[in-house]
Amino acid sequence: MSTPSPFSNLSQESGQSGSRKNSKRSIWFQIHFWIGWIAAVPVILVCISGGVLAFEKYLRKWEFPEQYKLNPIDKKLSIDEVLDIYRSANPKLVVHHLGIPELPEHAYGAYVSVLDENGKRTGGGYYIVNPYTGELQNRADKFSISGLMTNLHRHLAAGKTGQQIVAISSIILAVTCIVGLLLWWPMRGRTFARALKRGQVLDWHNALGLLAMGPLIIMALTGAIMTYSSHIFPILDKLQKEPSRPSDPVVAFTEGMEKLPVAIPLAKVRENFPVGQVTGVQPTGSAKSPYVFFVTPKSGTEYRICMDPYTGEELSRYDGKPKGPVGWFRKNYFKFHTLSFNPVTATIWGVFSSIGGILAVTGIWISIKRWKSKQHFNRNK
Repeated sequence: MSTPSPFSNLSQESGQSGSRKNSKRSIWFQIHFWIGWIAAVPVILVCISGGVLAFEKYLRKWEFPEQYKLNPIDKKLSIDEVLDIYRSANPKLVVHHLGIPELPEHAYGAYVSVLDENGKRTGGGYYIVNPYTGELQNRADKFSISGLMTNLHRHLAAGKTGQQIVAISSIILAVTCIVGLLLWWPMRGRTFARALKRGQVLDWHNALGLLAMGPLIIMALTGAIMTYSSHIFPILDKLQKEPSRPSDPVVAFTEGMEKLPVAIPLAKVRENFPVGQVTGVQPTGSAKSPYVFFVTPKSGTEYRICMDPYTGEELSRYDGKPKGPVGWFRKNYFKFHTLSFNPVTATIWGVFSSIGGILAVTGIWISIKRWKSKQHFNRNK
């Protein structure tokens, strides 16, 4: 009768342990594989377009000389005349935010809602007005690379449905990155050396994924927050037990009162900020809504100034300082999404965004290659 080896139990336990590890790895692989496939096409489009939009500022200046390369003349339309051009347009346009040109060569630009004859909103867009000729133009009427990339990046050129797909795909991208890290961890070490030496698609997929994982997670989550910000920040404010930014004041109003021309409170704002640049105005809203002006003094702080539209007096002044950690995050999370502090950081972020698209493409390639290899193996069994 043979005596059992004292190492037999140890060998069995080791085998069981290895089997459990392989089983866990297989589960993580399946998660990585399937959610990667589900979101692959939106991720490719969003990431590649995001890489191009790192240069959006320069693209727009090149593509729209009618907005950024005007020929200034002596006579220039007033801000109220410009607003009248928007109001008298057909179809009617309601201005939500009017950007005031910083340079004489620049046109006015406004984010607007488009209304039908019954006053119902039928769409929106960005319209520019030449302050010298009064010409009104919908920027979307002209094809542009920047416009196409923005349309793809924000909502896959599919409206609100596309916007939801982008947000969900962004969350999936963040999860995929984390699961990819869990898959890579047992094989860590010499990742970049293997990519340079062996150079297989999987090696480069692992190396690029490791390199871009952090930035991609940040971009993905901040992008999703933009879509759901109207739901997220009220909840966070309640948890913080104070609003992350103050609300605009309610204007005292009685029937029959008419709002002043925007130029009157604008003159008061410029008087209060003699060395500041007024960058924009929100002239619309209900009868009890103030005119809101955005001013950037030389200090770089952007003020939000609320003016009484009936008296022209200042109602409130917000210097943009965040209130609590929620306020800090609310103010800065978009900066982390684009990293547009300067051309160098924006370019680096654009490269990382493009890598996200490359990872999706190489992930598809690897999975198809493995699928074909498995089919070939099964046929030859």
